[in-house]
Amino acid sequence: MLQRLQPRRKASAGTPCAMCYGMSRAMSRVMHRAMNRDAMNRDAMNRQAMSSRRFHGKGTLVAAVLASFAFASGCSSDPPPEPLATLAELQQADVQLLRLWKSNVGEAGRGRFDAVLDGDLIYAANGKGRVSAYAADTGMRRWQRELDKKIVSGVGFGEGQLYVASTDGRIDALSADSGEPLWQQSSTSEVLAPPAARHGAVVVRSTNGQLRVLEPADGSERWSVSYSPPALTLNGYGLPLLVAQGVVVGLDDGNLVALGLDDGRSFWESSLAVPSGRSEVERMVDIDADVLDDNRAVYAVSYQGRLGRFEPARGSVQWSVPASSVAGFALGDSALYLVDENDRISAHDLDTGQLLWEQKALDGRRLGTPALADERLFVGDGGGILHVIDAADGKLRGRARVADEEEAITARPIVDDGVIYTFGRKGTLAAWRYADL
Repeated sequence: MLQRLQPRRKASAGTPCAMCYGMSRAMSRVMHRAMNRDAMNRDAMNRQAMSSRRFHGKGTLVAAVLASFAFASGCSSDPPPEPLATLAELQQADVQLLRLWKSNVGEAGRGRFDAVLDGDLIYAANGKGRVSAYAADTGMRRWQRELDKKIVSGVGFGEGQLYVASTDGRIDALSADSGEPLWQQSSTSEVLAPPAARHGAVVVRSTNGQLRVLEPADGSERWSVSYSPPALTLNGYGLPLLVAQGVVVGLDDGNLVALGLDDGRSFWESSLAVPSGRSEVERMVDIDADVLDDNRAVYAVSYQGRLGRFEPARGSVQWSVPASSVAGFALGDSALYLVDENDRISAHDLDTGQLLWEQKALDGRRLGTPALADERLFVGDGGGILHVIDAADGKLRGRARVADEEEAITARPIVDDGVIYTFGRKGTLAAWRYADL
């Protein structure tokens, strides 16, 4: 059940590893986010007094769940990951992918790591604390900055600045032009998704349920609000949707909320998925995929719940269909393209939610977040392969190895003017030209 605390204003100032052989990707995310959040909560409680009701009972539950998995599987501290499904031979390849350049950024940290393209530069970070900028046309490094800390998620971009979150619960802002550090702000808990910045605001989500809006100029807090997370949640967060006057956020309890950017006042709150089942695992309905819009409506999907379209002014549900996803979807002019928890790709009519087609050939490939361009879907998988799918009928049209077979491509590919940029969990950043055969 959602417990919403009132906003307060200050007066001044993207590889979850498998926990055991054969464990599902979603369950791996459950285990790691639970452990990560517990560790950060203990550290935060040593630094300052924390609300006891926010974390009541969580440690006992996590310990019990972990113990049950360890007993059942006899797993060690570093078990092998679940094997990928074997790819069938491609029947028809009519899209060619030619590599333009490749660079190595360094291995990702525990949370979400995305590359960001702005103009002629592409930005990325690694888990050891390095933030870099590369020329988008050649891959030559323009600058790099070594931070004296490990990074848990990055990079966010907006307002001419880059944003990363460190393992000690801090947010760092850097100049996009030079990488020069600009400001630093502390967080009450770990930040597993990069801060989102737009419309004169920086939005930060923490694993303890806190949502904060910071000032881009100096990192001071504009307002914050807290939502009590359920006892068990997935390991990760999607990016919130920032619009001119507000921010729309998907919560761990299956609700979607819209808040004012200026003061945090609530515009609306709507339910996408209702928890059901007897166990905590069955009741997980996290909205962990990015919330997107198309200037007509807001779209969101939950784990073990539903995919839905919302009216942006009041939050009323215009349609919803059963779905379960953490990877998320891409939006087109007339259809939405979803990657579900079983790695099936489906197209849904934007106006009705009706299923248009479904592609099952990539089941078990641990697909990442899809991108859409030129009536084609581009999606990476857990084995370093980029797949090209026809958006009209779901047929596989091409594939290319963009990283080694042990490197997952979970980040949404960036597509710009016939070039696609891919970013892997081990740090392989590459640019590819795509064209019809």
